[in-house]
Amino acid sequence: MSYVLYFGGEMVSLVHAGENVNGTHMIKSQASEKYSGIVNSEFAQESEISPVIEKLITLVGTGRLGTLTVGVPSCFCTFHVNHARREFPKPKRITRKMANEMLNGGSAVYYKVDGGSPVLDAVGQVASRIEVQVSHLEISAHFLNAIEACRAIDRNFSRLDFVPVVQAEANYLIDTHVRDKTCVLVSCKLTDTSVAVVVGDQIVAIETFDMGVAHVINEISLDKGVDYYKAVEMFERYDKFDVDKIGGIVKARLEDMAEQVNTIITRLDHGLLGRPVYVCGGYTDNIFGAFPEYLKTMCPLNEVNPPDIVSRDAVIFQSLL
Repeated sequence: MSYVLYFGGEMVSLVHAGENVNGTHMIKSQASEKYSGIVNSEFAQESEISPVIEKLITLVGTGRLGTLTVGVPSCFCTFHVNHARREFPKPKRITRKMANEMLNGGSAVYYKVDGGSPVLDAVGQVASRIEVQVSHLEISAHFLNAIEACRAIDRNFSRLDFVPVVQAEANYLIDTHVRDKTCVLVSCKLTDTSVAVVVGDQIVAIETFDMGVAHVINEISLDKGVDYYKAVEMFERYDKFDVDKIGGIVKARLEDMAEQVNTIITRLDHGLLGRPVYVCGGYTDNIFGAFPEYLKTMCPLNEVNPPDIVSRDAVIFQSLL
């Protein structure tokens, strides 16, 4: 069983989930509460986070001994990659302790034993030289402070795990054989969009820019002189009814977002444009034609892809591994 805390565009959710025999998950109980969201890579109102989490814990209930897995939004994540190398006077069998010491708190992207091909794990192999690419996750102090300020977490959970949402999305949505050869995942949220480079089970680079569906809605509001809620209604009717009224506004903003995604991919590594590029999140990726053709939407049940649900399920899946 697992408890997962997920921060969506407008709602914070706490889910108590378990694993089914076929590798899927079942939700035992869940609750969601509105909050002010995330703006410019910070909680819009940090002071509300603790009360919201406390209420969710009360609604869902816990056994006081479980682990709480917190999905960390991409805007609060930074990944650094470094290379570690160790040589031995004579061939030596690699132990788990030796491998962990080389990681220094990070996660292995891949190992190379005696200069051979990359492998995911080197434990048990005999080598004179071992190298490893290591991915280190850094979580924003702003996010950590907001979570750790909630005393209800200490009272109700014996352990706290942090899982980057974008990493969970990659491992949940993209086949292993694709990730092993490197790919790109574009994660679309309400107020921001992240571009992550995925190698195996790890993220080796990520950039997040402050632009999402909320910015499209805001432009509709300003251009048409309507309040935010009317603009949301117009946006939600866009594909069927409001193409003529707001089509130009939507198209211009989407072109801007696509250009930023393309620029980031090129800046990270021009060769990535030759690798698979996937889109997920339930926001911009739900808009037909939002991105150029080389960006292929990769999302289970894409025809039923409500905002944040698949991303939340990805964190649940990761928590049950």
